[in-house]
Amino acid sequence: MEKEHMTPIQWLKNYWYYYKWYVIAGVFVIIVLAILLTQSLTVEKYDLTVLWTSNTYIDDSKATLLEQELEKYAEDTNGDGKVNVDVILLCFNSSEVVTGNELEFTMQQRLTTQLMAGDAFMVITDEATYQGRLEPLGIFRSDLTALNPDNPSVTDDRFFLKGSVLDTEALSEALGDDFLLVCSDEMQKLVGKDRSAYESALRLFSALTAFPASLESDS
Repeated sequence: MEKEHMTPIQWLKNYWYYYKWYVIAGVFVIIVLAILLTQSLTVEKYDLTVLWTSNTYIDDSKATLLEQELEKYAEDTNGDGKVNVDVILLCFNSSEVVTGNELEFTMQQRLTTQLMAGDAFMVITDEATYQGRLEPLGIFRSDLTALNPDNPSVTDDRFFLKGSVLDTEALSEALGDDFLLVCSDEMQKLVGKDRSAYESALRLFSALTAFPASLESDS
């Protein structure tokens, strides 16, 4: 018996009838892989993360301005040809810890997680928040003067930002008079992490404190 020859359309219909679920599964896998690949290529990769935490709220536009200022002094640690700094905002209603408040507890947990397990080696905060929330954690360096002994605005554990290179006209109101920069202690932060990122953060600290605040404010 002579074998019947199918037209291209008949062949496609026959193929679809027997293999349509294989085709659908294959197309689904290809779409998922394409989405994952696109996301991996387009996701923003940061060279440095800085945490802003205080009882003073700032909006995203101020955070963006702060990122742009920090990027002038930060390094391209991931080698992609550009410097990207991420500022994470974590603002409280008060500098004092309020026990029994669910929102307060959640925010404090987020703060602790960011400091202990996150990638933020540097923190911008105000004096009251530092004393009330951060200093008791005992995870910050107390030898910052060794990084820049010539700047009187650098004390053992903090760098006062008033009059610094970050105290620009656009950021002056947000920084106020008592905002400061602190750095995590390496023994607390480097468990399972890349030391080069921490060292890059310290070099950024040195760059930000390169000139005494009095000189910056007079210029």
